[in-house]
Amino acid sequence: MLLRLGALYLNTTFLMRKEVHLSIHHGVLFVRLFSVIILLLCLAILTFVKNAMLTVGAQTPYSQRVDTGSTTNFTDTAGNVWSADRAYTVGSWGYVGGTSTYSTTSAIANTNDDRLYQNTRRSSAAWGYRFDVPNGTYQVTFRFAEIYPPSFRAGARVGDYFLEGRLALDNFDIYAVAGGNTAFNFVGNVTVSDGQLNIDVVPVGSSSPVINAIEVASSDIVPTPLGPTP
Repeated sequence: MLLRLGALYLNTTFLMRKEVHLSIHHGVLFVRLFSVIILLLCLAILTFVKNAMLTVGAQTPYSQRVDTGSTTNFTDTAGNVWSADRAYTVGSWGYVGGTSTYSTTSAIANTNDDRLYQNTRRSSAAWGYRFDVPNGTYQVTFRFAEIYPPSFRAGARVGDYFLEGRLALDNFDIYAVAGGNTAFNFVGNVTVSDGQLNIDVVPVGSSSPVINAIEVASSDIVPTPLGPTP
């Protein structure tokens, strides 16, 4: 009888120790599993916050092409639409200052899109363009051609061109650079922080500096290829 009671005691003690061991093992597994779940949740939260911050900080895409001096839209050989010119209105874009236009039907060298260079806006007083845009960085492309025969000489048309108040083209003389009825392009980069991209043109002497076409594109948009350059 005593032997049976001793054996029962030993078996019971063994089973209790085994259960305790299993409980501790399961507890460790649970803690580890819980730690993994917490880690995954933290990673998911961090990823969400990072993506949200990137979305908030991302620049809103913007692109505007202007066939300056033109009264109708134009579709170039790449299929891009260039808007007819217009005066500036708040919340949009357009020219400012007293200006005049001039057009020609003459062929334009150094381009496959003659029409973009056959119209101009010009003035012998300070003038320019305003584009109301989201803050960010932009690439501005000027397209030039001297198309007015009486100005087919160096020094006849000279101007300073500013982007956001910074001089981009100093004493620029389109005829001296490219000659008559010949396309020439200039690309400048600018950062806008006040919601408006400013282009200002200031005549040098008695000149009437021109612009034949303008493209404004945010940094996340691929601008229109310029094609041939002198």
